[in-house]
Amino acid sequence: LDRLMVAEGRKPEPGADGFVKYSFVTSLSAGKAEEDGHLDFHERGLVNNTSEGMAVAAVIAPTEGTPGMTVSGGELSAKPGKKARLPAAGAGVVLSEDETEYRSTVEGHATLVGNRIQVTRELKIGSDIDYTTGNIDFVGDLVVSGMVQSGFS
Repeated sequence: LDRLMVAEGRKPEPGADGFVKYSFVTSLSAGKAEEDGHLDFHERGLVNNTSEGMAVAAVIAPTEGTPGMTVSGGELSAKPGKKARLPAAGAGVVLSEDETEYRSTVEGHATLVGNRIQVTRELKIGSDIDYTTGNIDFVGDLVVSGMVQSGFS
């Protein structure tokens, strides 16, 4: 028996949700991977230096999706993606009027605190500079409550 296709349809593909893409590290790493494969535990990426006017995050729009087709040739609408939940613009940060980009208004350290992006000119380390923090290279004012341990800067 030969098979004969008499009708064919296509499922609609839903759109991708929008999201916020940060231009800075939002979580501490274990260390920096070196070319030879080992991790440098002195470089943890705690500080996200920014300059005034620098983009610190971009809002990526959702996509519409791809419509499907019924077996009789009719169009099946696709479910569009959801808009990104936008973080608040905290101290030292502004959201563009078209809500597509966050920019730093000061030179400092960019962080994501809860659901808020902020850039501060002062960085407070409430402990020693050691393997917990890694090396600190900061463009603003640095306040360290503890000591800078041997081998760290």
